[in-house]
Amino acid sequence: ANFYWNPDPAVQNELTEFIDISHGNPVAWEWYTENTLFGTEERPTWIYQEQGNFVVTQIVTNEYGCTDTAHLVVEVIGDFLVFVPNAFTPDGNDRNNVFKPVFQNVKPENYDFLIFNRWGEKIFEAHNLEAEWDGNYGGDLVPDDVYVWVIRVTDNRDLKHEYTGHVTLLK
Repeated sequence: ANFYWNPDPAVQNELTEFIDISHGNPVAWEWYTENTLFGTEERPTWIYQEQGNFVVTQIVTNEYGCTDTAHLVVEVIGDFLVFVPNAFTPDGNDRNNVFKPVFQNVKPENYDFLIFNRWGEKIFEAHNLEAEWDGNYGGDLVPDDVYVWVIRVTDNRDLKHEYTGHVTLLK
């Protein structure tokens, strides 16, 4: 018995496919994750609802009724998420005073957060996931307007992403 899965690592709330690579011409399969039967075919799929490490057991049977078992640990990582608001109000009332993207399951290295005015001038730059823009440039609060942002971030699977959008600043 032997197998692998794709993607590796598995991703929470996404389909994971298990691929049999057993020797000896199996004719029957049983697949378990954490003691739950999830397949009896050669290439079953499963969706993990939680992050963590999960033992997957494969039992194969050959044409003579002989069985073999393999146990492997599948790592399940969280969903990648980027949420960027489209407006903020730096008016000093303690609500919605900063512009800050929200991330889930990203790597902190290789992060770029840039903001530009309507003339393409860079007015804010940060490389820390916790960075937030308070609407200031050169020590002064910028005027009400629409500003362009660019975000470059690496997810927990080492895939690089670049996003561009706009945010409205209202006082």
